[in-house]
Amino acid sequence: SLSVVSGAQAAESGASSTLDLARLVPGLAIGQNSGDGAFPFISLRGVAMRDFADTNESPSAVYVNEFYKANLMGLDSQMFDVSRIEVLRGPQGTLYGRNATGGLIHFIAAAPTEELQGHFNATIAERNRVQVEGAISGKIAGNLLGRLSVYRRRYDGYIKNTFPGGENGNDLSTSAIRGQLSNEFSDNLSAE
Repeated sequence: SLSVVSGAQAAESGASSTLDLARLVPGLAIGQNSGDGAFPFISLRGVAMRDFADTNESPSAVYVNEFYKANLMGLDSQMFDVSRIEVLRGPQGTLYGRNATGGLIHFIAAAPTEELQGHFNATIAERNRVQVEGAISGKIAGNLLGRLSVYRRRYDGYIKNTFPGGENGNDLSTSAIRGQLSNEFSDNLSAE
């Protein structure tokens, strides 16, 4: 079975991390040992693995624009400027390989557009939380289209380290940037 969450639906629901995606998709559970930004544990229809060693891969595959993401660290940085998020539940090994036993999550970024467009969103909240997302897209020259998307999220954690000079337990500070180019050389040949 397949669930598709559009970028607009994710934004309207307030989903800003992969943890929030789990409440929008039936049969999907995502957890993290130490809060946002940490290694996520994905469970699709109950198939999961809670070992976060770098050499292990989740039995629920993650793809970003048709590319397999073996290491899931930093997965929260994929939840910005997306066109849609596809979640396929159940074994998908025939099309997506051995690491899709439980299913897969496929993040599809918003594509470059011919007309000039953009957006900017900012959120300020408790514990010094600041989240900023923006994108600009349009024609660069001829048939060459481009899109630049940026994302910044930070906040102070609620676990305070009382040791002098020590970092707090679950502070978050993450940034991401995504650049895309698209060119249509002819009716039968294009590159992205």
